[in-house]
Amino acid sequence: MAEMSSSLAVTGAAMDAPVSSSVAEMGAMNAPVSSSLGVMGPLLKKIDSLLPLDYRLRGPLKDRVALLKVDLEEISVALVEQSMVDFPNEMAKYWMNEVRELCYDIEDFIDDMMLTHADAKMRSVQSFKVGRVKIPWLPKTVRPCTRAARIAELRALVREAIERHGRYLDGCTSSSRSLFTVYGHIPLMYAEAANYLVGVDDTKTKLIKWITDEEQHPAETTNYLVGVNDVKIKLIKWLTDENEQQLKMVVITGHAGVGKTTLAKQLYREVGQQFECRAFVRASRKPDMRRLLEGILSQVQQHRCPSNSYTVQNLIDNLIKHLQNKRYVIVIDDLWETISWDIVASAFPEGNNCSRIITTTEIEGVALECCDYQSDNILKMKPLGREDSGKLLLNLVFGPECLCPEQLKGAFDIIIKKCAGLPLATICVSGLLTTQPDNPKLWQHVQEFLCSNLSTDSTLEERLQEILKLSYNSLPHYLKTCLMYLSMYPEGYTMQKFDLVKQWTAEGFICAIEGTDTWEEVADSYFEELVNRGMIQPVDINYNGEITHRPSEDIIARLVGYRSTSAIPDMQRNQLV
Repeated sequence: MAEMSSSLAVTGAAMDAPVSSSVAEMGAMNAPVSSSLGVMGPLLKKIDSLLPLDYRLRGPLKDRVALLKVDLEEISVALVEQSMVDFPNEMAKYWMNEVRELCYDIEDFIDDMMLTHADAKMRSVQSFKVGRVKIPWLPKTVRPCTRAARIAELRALVREAIERHGRYLDGCTSSSRSLFTVYGHIPLMYAEAANYLVGVDDTKTKLIKWITDEEQHPAETTNYLVGVNDVKIKLIKWLTDENEQQLKMVVITGHAGVGKTTLAKQLYREVGQQFECRAFVRASRKPDMRRLLEGILSQVQQHRCPSNSYTVQNLIDNLIKHLQNKRYVIVIDDLWETISWDIVASAFPEGNNCSRIITTTEIEGVALECCDYQSDNILKMKPLGREDSGKLLLNLVFGPECLCPEQLKGAFDIIIKKCAGLPLATICVSGLLTTQPDNPKLWQHVQEFLCSNLSTDSTLEERLQEILKLSYNSLPHYLKTCLMYLSMYPEGYTMQKFDLVKQWTAEGFICAIEGTDTWEEVADSYFEELVNRGMIQPVDINYNGEITHRPSEDIIARLVGYRSTSAIPDMQRNQLV
């Protein structure tokens, strides 16, 4: 946990000296299995366990194992330094892949040695003393002389890799090393950022009134909303609708990262208790309709598990039966296809019970389909203005009601401009700044990165992608590996925390220091830190009453999937594909 409790480390060339050998060796020795370092950390620990005096290794063989460990410690320094580079060149990537594969081969050899000696020790304890007979056909693979030759072969490969690094890659890390690597827990206010709304208070208030009011007086409503913007004008039409007792539909649309899900979740939390039945589910680009309908049915039935034998039509029939003549609110987040909406919409019965359905989508065609092409029922969210964006960043970095320090105003203004009013982009940038908010050099580095990677004509999607890459690259190795593990799940899949942290532990991703926290506590802290950083978010509660999670945004899931593909050759042996 020492890594996690340390403060923000700024490793730019102007702010930090190159990583020392002792630090790199210590980092590799204590590292769990990861996508960047492979099994280097566990391998060094295994070799350490072979070297004590009470371990039954013959002197010459033990000496060769010790020399192999020295070579691995040397190459681990270079591997740690290369892993700190945000965008390594192709030669560096090839070298790192080769070293990781070599470490897997060495681990296999060490595991074989440990297993052989463990079996020999067990036999010596349990068996009676018998006469010894020489077996000339004993397989050569278990003979000490053959093991010594194999160690020599592995050492030669390690030395060759070290020489190639010195010949081709030495000096590359100092110029391209990551400007900042964030370690440590993010403050709670950052963890709550996914639920923080700025600049939409009036819109949220009107939507809450729209959902909960059973009777509206058009004249009073119109007077109350005088002078509002285009979004609020659309709300007036919803509020003055003569058929408001009937099932009513509203779609929240807008660009990725603009706050659609955040707004929908807050509406659901604040007014959901006022409905007889309620459900909040997330779709995906290619949703599993059975799982989606099952999620809705389990929630409206107060988390009773539907039968596993139910087909899609069975689930639709049960939903219609259960929701008939009841007041319900259903939120379907992140719709991508009209066909998905056509299927799920057939499960919602019409009625005069003031029931409401809210969906969110980035696709205009899907929004129109959901509303039967009645554009008045579409709430289009726009990026935040300069003032609201600044307020959000200040609240996340310095706390509520705080002002920007004078020496940071220049960088502050540029960062706000580069975030382009996207709350998700602002939240990700704040995660880089929040542990050292008063460090002018850190603000300057963030500003320089954004200016060098984002031009004035960059689209909103390009801006969000670059900022998400920056946020991802700032994650410690152990969090990157745990996050990439999510790519093994189907798109749109929601997972339970308990199951996920158990899988992380079984894969060797968790590093617990003896005498401190347990494996379970460390794994839980990794999970909570990813939630705090906005990479994973709670979605709903399943039929067992357990909170389920998934990547916060579709664009984050795609980024994680893309990054994991480059690590697949190294992680296949850990079953990450």
